Amino acid sequence: MASFVFPNNPTDDQLVVNSDTGLTYRWLANPGKWIIQTIAEPTVDALPLTGGVMMGPITFWSEQATGTDTTAGILQLVDGTVDNSATKAASAASVKTTYDLASNALSNTGGTIIGGNLVIKQSAEGAQDGRLYIKDWENNTNFTVFPTGAQDLKGAITNTSADQTFKIRAHGKAGKTIEFLTGANSSALQSLCTFNESAIEATVPFHTKGEGISVQSSGGTTMVGMDTLGNVTAGGMIKLSNSQTVKQFQTYGASGNNLVFYVGPTYDNLTRVVDFAENGIDVSVPVGGGISGNDPLQIGSSVNFTTDNSGITYSGGMSTSFTLDTSIVNSSGGTVTSTPFALEIDDNATATPTFLSRIAFKQSGTQFMLLSGADAGHNESKSLVFVGMANSTNSLSYTLGLEYERIQAYQEVFLSNSNPHVSINNNKTLTIGDQVNPFILLSASQFTVSSPSNFNGETITFNRNCGDSTNTTNFYIKGFTSSSQTSTTNLLTIKRSSGTSGDSIYYYGRTSETYNIQTLDSITNGSTGLTLQTGLTITNAEVPTNGALRFKLQDSNQDNKRAYILFQGGGRMDGTRGAEYIFGRDTNTGNVHPDNDIWFKLLAPYGSYGTPSTEFVQPVSVPTATNAAHATNKGDVENLISSLGENVGSNPEYTGVFVKKAGDTMAGHLYVKTGGEQKNAFAILDSSDSKYSLNIWCPGGSGSQIKYVGRYGTDHWFSNYHSEDSLVNNTAKFGYGNYHFYASDLVQYDATDAHYFKGGIYVNSGAYENFRVAIDGTMYGREGMVPTIDRAIANKKYVDDRTPDATSAVKGISKKGAACTTTNSIPVSTEYDTGTIVWSSASKTLFVKG
Repeated sequence: MASFVFPNNPTDDQLVVNSDTGLTYRWLANPGKWIIQTIAEPTVDALPLTGGVMMGPITFWSEQATGTDTTAGILQLVDGTVDNSATKAASAASVKTTYDLASNALSNTGGTIIGGNLVIKQSAEGAQDGRLYIKDWENNTNFTVFPTGAQDLKGAITNTSADQTFKIRAHGKAGKTIEFLTGANSSALQSLCTFNESAIEATVPFHTKGEGISVQSSGGTTMVGMDTLGNVTAGGMIKLSNSQTVKQFQTYGASGNNLVFYVGPTYDNLTRVVDFAENGIDVSVPVGGGISGNDPLQIGSSVNFTTDNSGITYSGGMSTSFTLDTSIVNSSGGTVTSTPFALEIDDNATATPTFLSRIAFKQSGTQFMLLSGADAGHNESKSLVFVGMANSTNSLSYTLGLEYERIQAYQEVFLSNSNPHVSINNNKTLTIGDQVNPFILLSASQFTVSSPSNFNGETITFNRNCGDSTNTTNFYIKGFTSSSQTSTTNLLTIKRSSGTSGDSIYYYGRTSETYNIQTLDSITNGSTGLTLQTGLTITNAEVPTNGALRFKLQDSNQDNKRAYILFQGGGRMDGTRGAEYIFGRDTNTGNVHPDNDIWFKLLAPYGSYGTPSTEFVQPVSVPTATNAAHATNKGDVENLISSLGENVGSNPEYTGVFVKKAGDTMAGHLYVKTGGEQKNAFAILDSSDSKYSLNIWCPGGSGSQIKYVGRYGTDHWFSNYHSEDSLVNNTAKFGYGNYHFYASDLVQYDATDAHYFKGGIYVNSGAYENFRVAIDGTMYGREGMVPTIDRAIANKKYVDDRTPDATSAVKGISKKGAACTTTNSIPVSTEYDTGTIVWSSASKTLFVKG
């Protein structure tokens, strides 16, 4: 269908018909558009816009597209929940089925199952599914139920029901067992214990904390119990019924453990009868009791009596001796020896028991207490040991032992004679040492110590015992030196000098380490000289007539000799914070005042960084300079300046050379060579507060910018005086963030390009704003300004006052482009100004007021 073209320049209420559609359009000047006038009758039957009834089915075009999620078209209804087509629509029934199913399902945010069961079934044997997982917020699995019924959990099992018994049940098969296992991982589990219908078995040690263990009868009586202190209570017999030949009671865990037996009618009425200790058996049978038997008592170890009035009692006749038979029986039962010696009590054998008073040897001649060195039958050595008892503790300790080849003393050997001696045979050596090495060798000719020795007396004296004038060396300390490493090398010797000059100590060892002994040779001839770590103090400095501190040359006759006094540098590697060597007054650094007691400082930066310098704190006096290399003192400088005088003085050498600080006139140029540096070439400094007012410098040198900088809020004012020099005008002012131009007659710009402003432009006259251009480009004239010449710019108010705002105005064509209108067939002439154009909507006629 071709597009319809409306006629140009239509008139108000003009009609036009579109022959293709049968529509009629009318032009309305207000609002200035074409509107539909009539609607042509349709060529076929159609439902009106207001609705109607269709008399037949709707048949879609055969080529109508099937609807998708991106294309509009025909959709087929499907009743079911299986089809997953993207081009079919669900019926109401299928939607309701889906809704009912979703309503009965649990949400992924949780819910409650009511009246039903939750079943998770494994899809096939060995399939890795059919499990229930409980996870935390970080997706860590903390509880798992497997299809086999196994459970895996990371937390604790807690029962909080009101029942007193928490039951864990296992049944379904005879001999069903509950087993507890633990381990580092699932492949390294260790069985701890098992519970079944007949027994509880533990495969690891069973520990209880805070409570004991008891075995009770059916009536509740404790038959066997063990408390937390390790005490065992048995209500019956203790039977040792294992298959081993030897049954054992063992006690251990601490030194001096004892196994003690008590007997009595009740728990609180017991009698201690036997102690089994690691060093013997103590039988504490009460009076009237004893150890009895039909056979001899055989004891395989020693018998110790450690209580008062205990012992072996003999009840024989008067004036007899008690013989303790120490027979030795061989393996076949035969006696090897019998009755080697006897033990006697006092001769009277009174009824009152007494301690053993002596060992009596009653045969004539030499008596022996014989100890064979080694028993051939048993391959053992013999030792006779004497034991003493401490009265305070009743404890026994060895005092003296007699062996085949030696006497062994276990305690202090006390010689109580008024003049005791330890003597050896002539020309023999007494050796003191351990069983392997000798420590001390004593003989008439030498005293040798072969082990480290400590002399701890308050006073230790070594008396060399030689004549006063022998002039011989008789004290030696052997050791290695740098020139000799043998056992006979002298490390230190003492020589007895002749006469009264005194003894000399000679040291030949090393002197280069921090704590080595120094000698006159090491100090005077050493390559490193004398090193002192705590400073050097020279007392009585005024006494030496040749000076307290001297520096001498080895050969003063040679030319250009150099001797150095060196100071090590310090501080940072950029040359800052260097070391200071201070020359001050006092003998204690804490008393040195930084201003009053320091003559000068030597400043020494680190390594090769920085420059060493000398800083004088106090005035330095120098004589009058006589050549160019001499220092000049203050008096000479002041005399020189004074000789110049206020008017250059009488010295013709300096006439016209200097510019005076109080002010002067220069005949030539003043050059300040600071261009290209960050230095002020010229500055004005306020004398009251020492703050800069003006800085001028050229940091980039020639060809770059010169910077004129006002400091501390100082503005730049450029002033010009009248030709008669009586009037002054500030033509320009530059401040922080603003600048002003004050021209009384002319401001002229000779730039060849345009002027660009990043802010508004204002033209003021006093308090009145005559002209402004805003930053958005809007221009403003003076309020109430009326243009009187052709070149004057008219403002909005001036134009609005002279242009109608609406079509009902009587002043001509409005600024919207429409003429005045009226409903009268002929406008009333008195209502309009001459020249006004008026449109009559009644007569459809355009009038001009004459």
